[in-house]
Amino acid sequence: MSNKCLKNYDLGNDVYSQSFLKHKQVMMTLTEIAQEVLIAGQEMPIITLLTFKDEIIALNYNKTNENKNGIHHGEYLTFRSLPAEFIEKHIEEVTLYVNVEPCIMCESMIQQMGVKQVVFGCENERFGASLLPDKTNHANNLQMIPYILRKESIITLRQFYLQENKNAPKTRRKEGRLLDLNEFPSLHWKSYFTCFEKFASVVFDSKKIQLEDAKKIYFNDLDLEEIQMDLIKLKSSDAEYKESKNLLDKIETQVIEFWLSWKEPKKRKSIVK
Repeated sequence: MSNKCLKNYDLGNDVYSQSFLKHKQVMMTLTEIAQEVLIAGQEMPIITLLTFKDEIIALNYNKTNENKNGIHHGEYLTFRSLPAEFIEKHIEEVTLYVNVEPCIMCESMIQQMGVKQVVFGCENERFGASLLPDKTNHANNLQMIPYILRKESIITLRQFYLQENKNAPKTRRKEGRLLDLNEFPSLHWKSYFTCFEKFASVVFDSKKIQLEDAKKIYFNDLDLEEIQMDLIKLKSSDAEYKESKNLLDKIETQVIEFWLSWKEPKKRKSIVK
């Protein structure tokens, strides 16, 4: 277990690349949605988002309990919601975001679909694709960008496992258990970026980051940032929850509006004079 972070530093958002900042913004939204699913208490709060040209075009989360189907992970349900024509023509332009690394089943589906970029928060140590051999050498050049809001993702899962199941026998009750905000599993940058240069170019703006800071993070397997507690603070009451943004409903509405307005651009016929 580890809680390593570069001591006495605050890099600030200005040192990150523009693409990384976009990823971080989506992951912040995803983390807030995970908290809403967590409060509902019915499903594990693992959220999947797809973006296309900076718009969220699909949103889902694990519904194995609701649908009584073990394969109904968020990734599977998200891809199933896309029109076949869109998948055929644009899947390589889509970025998949998820707070927990895709499991082996979903990793296989992601590669078969032809997705080129996956962004996630924390590793899935029991069922994740990181268990596969030669993980970084994918035939379709899938780029994995890990550890964005990693601790927030881990804490969200811990919050889920600490929730009380009123139907559980007394011996399995969880009263008195505390949420661990201090110890976290070790991370491994080299599992996803086989060389420092690739890591630095994806994560940082080379003109603004101190090279030594970037090297310390990569070679010592450090977290990028401290925990953003405001993203993982559970609502204290039902009333407070009802007064919250209801971000899940808002994003789902945006997704519906996107597909209602989406039309495949027609190819222009070239005129040869």
